[in-house]
This record gives sequence, structure tokens and C-alpha cells, in this order.
Amino acid sequence: MAKFSPLQPLTFEIAGPRITARRFSKGFNAFLEIANEVANSVAGKPHAVEWILSVEPGSVRVQIAPEAINMHPEKIPMAIDAIQAGLGSLEVGNDVWPEHFSEKALAAAKTMGEVLSKSEGELSTVQVRYNGQATKMSSRSIASVDQLLQGKYVDQGTVEGRIQVLSRRGKMRFSIDDDISGRNINCYFPSELWDDVLRSFDPKMDRRVSVSGPILYRYDGAPVNITVEKFRVLRPKNELPSWRDVLGILAE
Repeated sequence: MAKFSPLQPLTFEIAGPRITARRFSKGFNAFLEIANEVANSVAGKPHAVEWILSVEPGSVRVQIAPEAINMHPEKIPMAIDAIQAGLGSLEVGNDVWPEHFSEKALAAAKTMGEVLSKSEGELSTVQVRYNGQATKMSSRSIASVDQLLQGKYVDQGTVEGRIQVLSRRGKMRFSIDDDISGRNINCYFPSELWDDVLRSFDPKMDRRVSVSGPILYRYDGAPVNITVEKFRVLRPKNELPSWRDVLGILAE
């Protein structure tokens, strides 16, 4: 198991005259949601790191340090920088979707802001600290997330790539690495397609699939998820005709 210890751990901090267990857990769980989503995006794989907790004495500050599980340790600093930069961007109010932030990570950032804004003055600070820099969460982050998520639209389309994750918890879904955008896209599919999808799921093989249906896009045109209506297995790339083969066919 590869380990990496950054110069400073990420620290979640909450302060105020009345910190309830509910408020703390809601804010901290949202913070962990962001950390996991960003790390998984950087790694391109689920469960990329394990976050090791430590608590600073005399305060409500929890530190998390990453331990690489399913990603190269060299990528961990990239994930930590993306977490801090993304939260800072939301708090400033930039109309740019933070890099490596999924829709779930954005929703979690909004939750962190709401923990403070809905505390009726009983909390004074909800922030994330790293390497001497602090990023406070407030109503500005809430407004930024709302603005980004309002720009979504749906259109029919097709996505091709390799199945990475298959799950039956809640809605049946799998994630696919899109050949065109390079993004990891959630694909929700009906139960009657389960056997076909299961037969196509083999992480050890370069087996590509094509899925078609309504695609949810971000305001900037990046795909978020797709409701699968058509599903088919594609030929491996090494079996596809080369450009020489195509030229030969056209010359006939």
C-alpha cells in the first residue's frame, strides 16, 4: 500500500458558540464527499485514497491525510490542490466549474456553506485549511454552486468508452470513461439490461461499449450522466480497421 504525507494535512474547522453534533457531522461529511470525489476524479478510479484522521487538541478541527489505495502517490498533491483551489473558486464566485469537481462534489460544497448560513449565528466559521491557507465557506459558495448547476440541459446523444464501475445500489448504474471527453460519466440503466451490462463488465479487458439516450450536460457542454436507452458492445480497438484498410475499401 503506497503512502504519501503532504507537508500539511487538509484541516476541516468549524467554530462558534454552539456547535451541535448534527452540524459538525453534516459539514464534515460534506467535506469528505468533496475530498473523495476530487481524488477519484484525479485518479480516474473509485476509492482512490484512504483519508487518515487526526484531531487537533482543544478545538473542533479534524485533519485528513491521504493514503494512496487506487492511485499513483504522485497524483495526490494534484488532488489536494484541486480541493483547495475548487473551494476557493466557489467562494470567490467565479463562473467556472472547478476542475475535478463532480456534481456531487459541488452539492457537498453547497452543504458546507449551508451549515454556516443556516446556523442562525451559532456558528462563526466553517473552513478548510491547508499549508497555511484557509478557505472559508459561506453563502457565496452556495450562490456559486446554484449558478453552475442551473446551466444544465438535456439532449439525446451517444457515449462510447470502457465500463469502470458497476453498481446495483439504489439506481442501477455503471460509470464509463468517455472516449471523446475523457470524463467519467455515470450511466443509469433499466433492470432488463442488467445481464447485457454484466457480461460486458471486465476491467481486465479493453472492452468498449456504446450507450445512447438522454444526456445531462453541464452549462459548458461537458456530459454529466446519461439515462441508457440503447446499449451495445463494440469491437476492441485492435480489431477495428486501420486507415489503410479504409483506404483499400474506398479504392475498390
